[in-house]
Amino acid sequence: MTLKNLSMMIVAACCLWTSGCATVLTIAYPPVEETRKGDVRPGHQIGHHYVMTEEKDGLLLQKEPLCAQEIQVINVKRKRLHGVIPAIIEIPFFGLGIADLVVAGTYTRATVEESDGGYVKGSEVLTCGDLEFAPNEELILQFPVSMDVRHVTTDEKGLIPISVLQNIPRGETCFNVFVKLKDGPSFVKTLEKAPPSQW
Repeated sequence: MTLKNLSMMIVAACCLWTSGCATVLTIAYPPVEETRKGDVRPGHQIGHHYVMTEEKDGLLLQKEPLCAQEIQVINVKRKRLHGVIPAIIEIPFFGLGIADLVVAGTYTRATVEESDGGYVKGSEVLTCGDLEFAPNEELILQFPVSMDVRHVTTDEKGLIPISVLQNIPRGETCFNVFVKLKDGPSFVKTLEKAPPSQW
């Protein structure tokens, strides 16, 4: 028997011995447990986002509720595919590796089990409601050139009337608006100074 024939017999024996090994090993190994993200939803409200627009009667302040992000955790339990390399080696000789991989892959997909792991807090903040008027909010108007600071309060419709804004310090081309909150001022917007004919 030549060395070439002996080598071929050894290779053939190895391929026959490993035939179906991907399926066997995949079934034999214990399942793995993983998690993946599911739905994202707003959680409890944590504050407001303020929006200011210029209206013909003055400056309108509105607020939009903000909520903490909640992400659904899904627990996944499944078999992981094993024995891929021996199955690939079989393919050039007998083609058995193709069937082996198909069967093993089908088995892994059939063993997938998912369960709801509840919701956990995410890292982002989500809007969770519609814009609404912001009445009786105390605002801070800060003028960068003169360093003047003024306090005004919105009316029952969230409006700062034009009359309040007509006496702007000279030399100012813009001013910053903040909402006064319990934990400190919250920046809303920088507004350009309107022409005197408008204010």
